[in-house]
Amino acid sequence: MKNVLLSRVLFCTTLASLMVCNVSMAQRNRIDSLQTLLIRDKEDTIKIIHLNLLAWEYKSINPDTSISLSLNALSLNKNIKWKRGFAKLYTNLGNYKMLKGELNAALEYEFTGLSLWEELKDNKGKNRAFENIARTYFSLGDYSRALEYFIKTQKIVEKVGTQNELASCLCNIGSVYLSSKDYQRSLDYYFKALKIAEGSRYVEVQANCLGNIGAVYSEMGNNAKALDYHFRALKITEENRIISAQADNLCNIGNAYYYLNKYTESETYFLKALKIYEALGLDVGIANDLANIGKLYVATGKFSKAEAALKKAIAIENSSGALKELREAEEMLSVLYDTTGRYKLALIHFKKASILKDSLFSAERTKELTRQAMNYEFDKKESLTKAEQQKKEALALKEFQKEKLLNYFSFGGIGLILLLFFFIYRNYRVRQELRLLDIRNRIARDLHDDIGSTLNSISIYSEIAKLKNTEESQRNKFLETIGNSSRYMIEQMNDIVWAVNPVNDKFENILFRMRSYVSELTEGANVTLSMHMDEKCKSISLNMNKRKNFYLVFKEAVNNAVKYSEASEVNVSVNLNDNFLYLKVADNGLGFEVERELENVDNQGGNGLKNMKARAEEIKAVFNILSVPGKGTSVELKMKI
Repeated sequence: MKNVLLSRVLFCTTLASLMVCNVSMAQRNRIDSLQTLLIRDKEDTIKIIHLNLLAWEYKSINPDTSISLSLNALSLNKNIKWKRGFAKLYTNLGNYKMLKGELNAALEYEFTGLSLWEELKDNKGKNRAFENIARTYFSLGDYSRALEYFIKTQKIVEKVGTQNELASCLCNIGSVYLSSKDYQRSLDYYFKALKIAEGSRYVEVQANCLGNIGAVYSEMGNNAKALDYHFRALKITEENRIISAQADNLCNIGNAYYYLNKYTESETYFLKALKIYEALGLDVGIANDLANIGKLYVATGKFSKAEAALKKAIAIENSSGALKELREAEEMLSVLYDTTGRYKLALIHFKKASILKDSLFSAERTKELTRQAMNYEFDKKESLTKAEQQKKEALALKEFQKEKLLNYFSFGGIGLILLLFFFIYRNYRVRQELRLLDIRNRIARDLHDDIGSTLNSISIYSEIAKLKNTEESQRNKFLETIGNSSRYMIEQMNDIVWAVNPVNDKFENILFRMRSYVSELTEGANVTLSMHMDEKCKSISLNMNKRKNFYLVFKEAVNNAVKYSEASEVNVSVNLNDNFLYLKVADNGLGFEVERELENVDNQGGNGLKNMKARAEEIKAVFNILSVPGKGTSVELKMKI
C-alpha cells in the first residue's frame, strides 16, 4: 500500500504551493487597519476593494471568513456593476474554495473570473485565473489539463511577470511532472525554481521547492535524502511563520520516517501536523493527515485507532468532493479490514473504492485492489472446494475397487492432458521469445536508422568544423547543425524509451504525452490549438508497437502542420468507435497536391509521408491524407484496437 501514502505526500507537498500563511504582527496590523477602514467606508468601489483585501489576508488563517467577506463584496457590487471588481472577486473566491477542498465550486468561480479578465484584456488577471485553474485541476488529479494551464501561465509570466511568479510557475509545473512520475523533469523544474527563489530571497517559494524535491526523492525510495530537504523546508517555514506550510512539511517528514520504519518519530510529526491543520480549519490537510495516521496505525497494529482516523478522513473527503483522496482512504480502510479478517467489510469498501474512478489512478493500485478482492473470493472458494474434495475422497474409498479401471483411464487422460499442456506451454514460450526478439530487432532498427545516422552526421560535421581552412561562418553553420542533430537524437531516444516502458500501455498516458507535446509546440509557434480527446479512450490499452507507431504518426502530422504549413489553427481529435481508434490532425495552412507529393515520396524521398504510411502499414491501420492547396490539410488514421 506504499503508493497510497506517497500520493498523499505529493498532494500535501504541492498544497504548500497553494496555501501560504504568514500570521505575523504586520499581517495582524493590516487586518486591523482594513477593519477600521470598512467601518467608515461608503457603499462604493472603495469598500469592495477593502473587503477583497481583507478576505485575502484571511485566506490561510480562515478561508471561511474569506469566502463570507467576498460574497458580501459581490452582493454590494451587483448594484455598482464594477466589472474589474467582479473579476477579482470571482478569481479569489475560486482560490478560497480550492483551499477548502471544494474543487468543483472552485472551478466554477475561476472560469467565471477568467471570462471577465478576457473581456477586460488584462494579462495579469488572466495569469492569476490560469494559475488557479491549473492548481484546481491538479488537485482533482487531471494532470494533463493542469499542465496545459500552467504552460499558459508560464508564457504570460515570462512576458509581464516577476521572478517570484516565474519561480512559482516552474515549481507548479514540476509538481505536475512529479504526479505523472516523470521524476527527472520534475527535479529539473524544481531546481530551476529553487535557483530563482534563492537568488531573489523568496522564502515561500524556496520552502515549496525544497519540500517538493523531498517528495521526489521519497517517491524514488530515497527517504533519507528526502528528510534532508523536508527539514530544510520546515526550517524556512518556522523562521518565517508560514503556518500551513509548516503543517505540510511536518506531514511529509512523518511520511519519510514511516518508510524508514521509524514509527515513533513518524507518529510525532503526523500529530504535530494534525494539530496545525485543525487550528487553521483546513479540511483537506486534516483529511490527508488522518489518512496518513490511519496508515501508520495499521502498520503498528493499532487497528481501532486506524479505523477511527480513516473514517474521519473519509467523512471529510466525502463532503469536499476530493474523489482521488477519498478513493485512497476507502482502499486503505479495505486493507485494514482485510488485515483484521473482516472480509465482508473489506469487500464493501473495496467496491466503494472501485466506483470512485480517477483518471490518474495507477496500475499498481488497481492490481493491489483486485488482489484483495480475489483473495477474499479465493478463500471462500477454497473452503468450498476443500469440503467437496473431502466428501469425494470418502466416497472414493468405498468405491475404490469398482472405480479402479476407471481411475486407470483417468490417470491416462490426465497424463495426456499434461502432455498437451506441456506442448502448449512450450509453444507459448517460443512465441514469447520470438516476440521479445522482434521487439529487440525493432529497437535496434530504430537505433541504427535514426540514432546511428544522426551520430554519423554529427561525427562528419565535427571533423569538418575542426579543419583550419573552414571559414568561421561555415563553421558556425556546422556547429548549429550538430546542435540540432543532437537535440533531434535526444528526442528520438526519449520516444524509444517511452514506447518500451510498459507503464505507458494505458492510453490515458498516451493522451497525456500527446497533449503535452502539441501544447508546447503550438504555444511556441503562436498557433491556436483545438483538441478533443474522447473520454472512452482512457479505458483502453495498446501494446508497444501500436502505441509507438500511433504516437509517431500523430507527432509527424502535428509537426508538419505547425512547422511547414503556415497554419494559424490546428485541430486534433482522438475518438473510439466500434473497436476502432480514430486520429485526425487538421490545419488551415497552405495545403498541397496529394498526388504530386506522393510521387515525390517515391521519386525524391519525402520522408515525412513515407514514414507515416510505413508506420500505419506496420500496425495494419488505414492512413489517409486530404489536402487542397490554400485550404489546409487533414491527416487521418484508423486503427483497430
